[in-house]
Amino acid sequence: MPLLLYTCLLWLSTSGLWTVQAMDPNTAYVNMSNHHRGLASANVDFAFSLYKHLVALSPKKNIFISPVSISMALAMLSLGTCGHTRAQLLQGLGFNLTGRSETEIHQGFQHLHQLFAESDTSLEMTMGNALFLDGS
Repeated sequence: MPLLLYTCLLWLSTSGLWTVQAMDPNTAYVNMSNHHRGLASANVDFAFSLYKHLVALSPKKNIFISPVSISMALAMLSLGTCGHTRAQLLQGLGFNLTGRSETEIHQGFQHLHQLFAESDTSLEMTMGNALFLDGS
């Protein structure tokens, strides 16, 4: 039963990415290409992979996570990394870096954040992340 509920919540959290084309043509999001929609499938794969891992660690406990928030935070963290570390973070999130550029990935997350922020429902999303760069 918890898996069914989790699946439904996950589907609802990513369903906005599939309905972008039905928005008002005057918005800035009408011309979203398929690489932004690919964010949903990568997030779903990441969410189930993370959930399976957490359940394996604590099989008799209830698990409640926000996979979209976790993936957004890790994608933001990747902006402060370079080379192999950046590739590992993005691949850990389920992105194929040969099929999708880092810019497309981050634009997809930015679009997702804007969808949540501009939603006409009672949904409210507040993010609090910081990124520190070593200038040396």
